[in-house]
Amino acid sequence: MYLKRLDLVGFKTFADESKLEFRPGITAVVGPNGSGKSNLADAIQWVMGERSMKQLRGARPADLIFAGNGQRKPVGMAEVSLTLDNADGALGIDFSEVTVTRRVFRSGESNYLINKSACRLRDIHELFLDTGLGPDAYSIISQSEIDAILSLRAEDRRALFEEVAGIQKYRFKRHETKLKLDRTERNLTRVRDILHELDSELGPLAEQAELAREYENYQVRLKQLQLGLLAREYDVRRQRWERLEQEHHERGLEIEGAVTAVATLEAAADEIDLKLIRMEKEIVKIQEETTRIVSQVKSTEGKIAVSQERERALTERRERAVQESADLADGLEAMRVELREARDQEAQLQSEVSRLGQETVAKERHLGELDAEIQREAGNLELRREEYLEHVRQGAEKRNAIAACEATSRGLTTQVETARKSLGNARAELSATEGARAEAELALETGKAELTDRTREARETRESLTQVEGERDRATERVAALREQLSDHRSRLQALTEREANLEGVAAGVQTVLRASQVGELPGGCGSVAQLLRAPQECEAAIELALGPALQYVVVVDEPAARAGIELLSEKRAGRATFLPLSGLLPTPADADLRELAYAPGVVGLGVDLVRFDLRHRAAVQYLLGRVIVVRDGRFAAALARRAPRACTLVTLTGEVFLPGGALAGGKGSPGQGGLLSRKREIGELSASVATLNAELGEQTRYAEAVVEQIAELRDELTDREAARAELAQEVARQERNVLHLGDQLARLNATVDQHAEDLRSLDSEILACQEAGAAHRSELQRIEGARQALDHSIAEGQSSLDEKRQSREVMAHAVNDSRVRFASVRERLVGVEKSRQSLVSRERQTHHALTVNHETIAAADQEMTFLRKIVETDKAALEALTVQQEEMEQSFLRWRETRQAAMDAQAQTSAKLREQRTKQHGLEEDCHRVELRLTQTMTETEELERRFLEEHGLQPDEAVNHKDDLENKSAAEEEAQTLKQKMTSLGEVNLGALAEYDRKHERYDFLNTQVVDLEDARAKCEEIIAEIDANTKAQFMATFDAVMREFAVLFVRIFGGGSARLVLTDPTNILETGIDVRIQLPGKAEQDLLLLSGGERALTALSLLLSMLRVKPSPFCVLDEVDAPLDESNVGKFAELLREFAQQSQFIVVTHNKGTMEAADALYGVTMEKAGVSKLVSVRLEDALAHAGIASPEAPEGALAEADAATV
Repeated sequence: MYLKRLDLVGFKTFADESKLEFRPGITAVVGPNGSGKSNLADAIQWVMGERSMKQLRGARPADLIFAGNGQRKPVGMAEVSLTLDNADGALGIDFSEVTVTRRVFRSGESNYLINKSACRLRDIHELFLDTGLGPDAYSIISQSEIDAILSLRAEDRRALFEEVAGIQKYRFKRHETKLKLDRTERNLTRVRDILHELDSELGPLAEQAELAREYENYQVRLKQLQLGLLAREYDVRRQRWERLEQEHHERGLEIEGAVTAVATLEAAADEIDLKLIRMEKEIVKIQEETTRIVSQVKSTEGKIAVSQERERALTERRERAVQESADLADGLEAMRVELREARDQEAQLQSEVSRLGQETVAKERHLGELDAEIQREAGNLELRREEYLEHVRQGAEKRNAIAACEATSRGLTTQVETARKSLGNARAELSATEGARAEAELALETGKAELTDRTREARETRESLTQVEGERDRATERVAALREQLSDHRSRLQALTEREANLEGVAAGVQTVLRASQVGELPGGCGSVAQLLRAPQECEAAIELALGPALQYVVVVDEPAARAGIELLSEKRAGRATFLPLSGLLPTPADADLRELAYAPGVVGLGVDLVRFDLRHRAAVQYLLGRVIVVRDGRFAAALARRAPRACTLVTLTGEVFLPGGALAGGKGSPGQGGLLSRKREIGELSASVATLNAELGEQTRYAEAVVEQIAELRDELTDREAARAELAQEVARQERNVLHLGDQLARLNATVDQHAEDLRSLDSEILACQEAGAAHRSELQRIEGARQALDHSIAEGQSSLDEKRQSREVMAHAVNDSRVRFASVRERLVGVEKSRQSLVSRERQTHHALTVNHETIAAADQEMTFLRKIVETDKAALEALTVQQEEMEQSFLRWRETRQAAMDAQAQTSAKLREQRTKQHGLEEDCHRVELRLTQTMTETEELERRFLEEHGLQPDEAVNHKDDLENKSAAEEEAQTLKQKMTSLGEVNLGALAEYDRKHERYDFLNTQVVDLEDARAKCEEIIAEIDANTKAQFMATFDAVMREFAVLFVRIFGGGSARLVLTDPTNILETGIDVRIQLPGKAEQDLLLLSGGERALTALSLLLSMLRVKPSPFCVLDEVDAPLDESNVGKFAELLREFAQQSQFIVVTHNKGTMEAADALYGVTMEKAGVSKLVSVRLEDALAHAGIASPEAPEGALAEADAATV
């Protein structure tokens, strides 16, 4: 077996799911200090069942759960799973792989699982018992525990050797057997106590059983008589039942006939209704079909009308086309004549246009020359005018600029006023906001203070609630204890009361007399002496001893009453009794000497003076106790007896009796065997105690209820305060948000005030700039006006010259225009003639096309008209067929309507018959109901008789009716039954359960005797098992002790290179409890105390002892948590060498910082803490780790490198 895998999640610093795979050999876990390496050892120790939080370096279970850090929240659960390879079956469980899981939640709840099945922590302990992996085993050793092995007391060190010896299972079995032996002893004592009590009860119970047997004989005969009378009455009721059943059956047949008739009529009515429904459906269908046909007729008529209208329109269109064709043919000939005339006129006009064109060109050339001169002068004049306009434009611009500056200045002035107002408003708002913020901060501080008060009040209320809940629990416990005590007292009181009522412990004859006196059969009876006396508790035993059998004497008024009692006993043969008639007793009053003795030393008093009784019974008490002296003990009684009168009886409180004449009686009865006087006193005390306990229980119950009400009030108060606190917390949060908002608003308002001030400064600068620009624009405007006036004069002169040249051009232009007009007129005529010719050619083509189109239109119209005539004929034929269908549907509708009316008439007739038949059925049902009521009454009476048969006689009716002939005479039977009842009454109160109680108690008495034998056998067997376990434990412990001591001696010499080591039993005579001391002698030194060793020497010594245990009994795996820390480099080498040697038989997981130990490992796991408080497993190649550690030549086996590569989590 070896450790195969470890899975962690949420355990200490391992917040994330982590997995470690292990193989046989040595696995080293390395990492910086504080990274969480030792938490892996804690996880293994915890999952294997460790319960000590101190061992796990914590204070409470919640310390094992990841507690969170600045970036991660705490988790709610820690879980560790340990998987073991169990192929060799070392765990004693039928699985080749066993996974043990342990979980803990922050609530404190824990779960335990074995192979995912829920189990107990005890199951995990038993699973690892004697495997070397238990909680007290040597499989997980830390640095502190290495030192503790040597620091332990000798008795505590024994636990390690017991684990090696494998005797934990014996310890466990011995403990279980010892518990069983203790239970057997307790059961044996309890059974013997019950047997003693049963033995005292069986005697009186036998007498009661005999009386009950006589009573039962009378009762059996009475039941026989009552059964016969009951059977006769049952027979009469049964005959009446049968007669009424027959009558009910006949009425039922008549009702069935009426029901059948009603059903027939209802079926007929339903059939008619169905027919009417079908007719209605058919009529509706005909109406729908008629509507459809009418719709089709109208649609067909519309189609015919449309077709006829289209035919008429086509006819008109064809006629128009024929007329148009004739007109077009006539116009075509006229157009051809006009075309020839237009071509001749066109030739003449072309010759005239050529001549006029040459004349016009010459005049236009001269006109062009004049235009050039005018253009030059006009251009110059235009330049001057443009310059003039530019000056005008510039002047206007300057004026506009001046006006703009003035408008801007006015606007800026207005903006300055607005900005000043805005600045004032912003400053006012800033001041108000600062005040609001101060108020909000004050309110926030007040709210926080109030929230603190509310939180404190809620905490105080919660603490009060916790205290009151604790008081409730205590009150509940007190109520439960009082109820238990009250139940015990009530049970005891009930038992004693029943014994007193049943006169247990009283002779049968006395019981008969007392019961007869109670029911009035024996007038003059006063009761037994025990019933009439009361004695102090300390004197009860003495008075009972003094009276002896006289306690059961019956006190009666006079002698006739005594004789009547004797006759009663004789008649009933009920036994014997002694009577004390008050009228005939001769009292024995105490004389002076006797009175004098009552004051002697050690004397308690005279018996008659120590008891309480009714003065009417004084004669009887004086007769019995008048010469009885109660003394404290035998020493005083012996001294007093020598001078006491001869007729005097001395009784001691310790149970000794000095009888007249010198006889002496004494001894002790069985414990718990109370007398008649003590029973009555105990009944009184228990009654008072029950009343007191009842009152106290009521008071405690009311107090508990008041506490519960107080809890409810505190819970309501806590709820209210929590709600107020939550509401106040919300208000504080709102005020905090308001303060932040006001702070933001203040910052914004400060920025706004600064912005307004900056705007005012900017506006003042802009106003000044506008004023300076206006002055500059006015100066420039004066200059522009002077230049404009000079240009105005020059333009006037140039305009005059230009006007003269334009007049000359005007004359020439008129001549040119005349030529152009004539040329244009002739050309226009030419163009008009050309257009006329072209138009005639176009019209000729259009006319030809129109003729062609008209011919096509006429042909299409003829074709469509033929098609329309066919459609009209078809639609007319369809219309005639639809008209015929419409007439048929109307006829069919009339026929169906007449049929429906006939059906409705039949329906009315059937309904009338149905009403009549239902009335008849109702009458029959009422008659039947009356018969049924009589039958029900008779059945109830009969069933009551049947119930009495079963309850009183245990017979079924069929069996009981056979007893109706058992009685010859009913009157005689009734008279005999009455006589039996009187005899049963004369027996008085009879304990009918005495027979069964006697048998049950006797059977229980025999059974308990058998149980005593069985328990004694079981006790002997347990003692035998414990002796056998002790013997095996001793032998196995000594064998293991010797083996470990030998290995320890060898390993010590090997590790230290000399010296000696031995183990010593502190108490060799007590092998089961002896401690173990370790004695060592280092090389070159004398034997010395372990406390004087250095840290390294202590570590090596402890390792020697640990490895010697592993040699004797190898553990499947061993976790060593930095046990090599105290060792120097040379000793680390020895330690690593031993690890390699022992790794052949055990698996090692070593948490270490030493390079030498790392070199010995077959696999490495690295633990780091990249984030604060969160451990993480990383993949570490062995050769990289050794190189980082400064080792020059790491010789890593292939398995180690493969393991390191697989260690990525």
